[in-house]
Amino acid sequence: MTQRYVVAVLSLWACLQAYAIRTNIAVALLYIPNVSETSAGSLLSAFFLGYLCTQVLGGWSASRIGAKPVLIVGALVWTLGDVAATSVYFSPGLLFLSRVVVGLGQTVLFPCVSNLAALWFPRDEKSFLTTLSYSGMDLGSILSLSLDPIIAKRFGWQFIFIGWAGVTIAWISVLLAFAPASAKQDQLVRHENTSQSESRTPWLKLLTKVPFLAIFSAHFSMNYSWYLLLSWIPTYIQKELHIDLKSNAFLAALPYISSFAGFLICGRISDLMFRKNIKLVYIRKIMNSMGLLVPAVSLMVLSTTSDAQIAVTLLCVTLFFARSTGSGYLVNIVDVAPRFSGQLMGISNTIGTVPGIVSNLATGYILEKTHSWRLVFSIAAVVNVIGAVIFALFASADDQFEPEGLDQDETREPLNHRMTDCSKINLSPS
Repeated sequence: MTQRYVVAVLSLWACLQAYAIRTNIAVALLYIPNVSETSAGSLLSAFFLGYLCTQVLGGWSASRIGAKPVLIVGALVWTLGDVAATSVYFSPGLLFLSRVVVGLGQTVLFPCVSNLAALWFPRDEKSFLTTLSYSGMDLGSILSLSLDPIIAKRFGWQFIFIGWAGVTIAWISVLLAFAPASAKQDQLVRHENTSQSESRTPWLKLLTKVPFLAIFSAHFSMNYSWYLLLSWIPTYIQKELHIDLKSNAFLAALPYISSFAGFLICGRISDLMFRKNIKLVYIRKIMNSMGLLVPAVSLMVLSTTSDAQIAVTLLCVTLFFARSTGSGYLVNIVDVAPRFSGQLMGISNTIGTVPGIVSNLATGYILEKTHSWRLVFSIAAVVNVIGAVIFALFASADDQFEPEGLDQDETREPLNHRMTDCSKINLSPS
């Protein structure tokens, strides 16, 4: 298998098991006794408190140390926190702390994957391979939401956490055995991916340039509705639609199957648009707008129905089109700062973690006080529209650290002229 595809598959697997572990608490809470909706909101927010802490450090570490060792350390930390829930579930404080540790470990995930995308994926395959890597998020959610209720019913809810720990250990073993060490092994990695040699990180520019601020706003908006649905779909399906997840676990996973398909389809469409010489910045804006505005509309419609079939269909539509943002702001991080994509992702994901805390706390409070899913979904729709407008107005697709006026779309070279030896590109330290 071509080495860049090995990297993409290993990144996919990393996202898969990380998101399964991130999601499993939402199912486990249905089985742990004496947990109110407010307490559930607090526990679901605990992950994001840890997740907020070291995103930037994770991005810097991936660039300086290498993605492989950083990912392995992070995976061991988040697995330890996850398994700890089986021993501390009786104490709300300790259970809260265990989810903070899970979040702390997962801070390195996206910066590392973004760093690998910048180093390994050529521009004309960047959307598809990047979204393929991140599609593991949906696969992890699908498997967790489908399998966890079955595991809990047959073996006890504690085995939800134990089983996913085993998957993580298997991934670490494969990563150690098969991860390629250098992009020079892949002769189709292009010159455009060789520029991560600057030693000093321009933190002020990463925090203040307008195209980066557009990314931050889109990331924040997307994550508000994404984390809301990720955490509360099991509760919504079981308590609002009155569907027993113990007997219909597949329904909770169905929206994420649509999401997974959206990731891959939109990524492929973006690359085809690029090969048709559509200006890259237009591709990013179109895909990002579709990924925020279509879900905004479907969430507003969702807030008006209580029909289970219609509601599940709308959830599928919401998450399918939401994944178009993977070819919008998410891959745009690699476009605008290829040398510092890990650091930029760390900053963006720090900002994008705030809505994970806010949406879970707000949703738990709103449901306990008003029982209004309409209000919950309407707020998410408004946040989506704001993020879409800001990105459409201010996003760029040019490397912000190249000389001003250099348009990447004007400097494309034929495919066979962009091949180079990328001996400085590392998956892990040589």
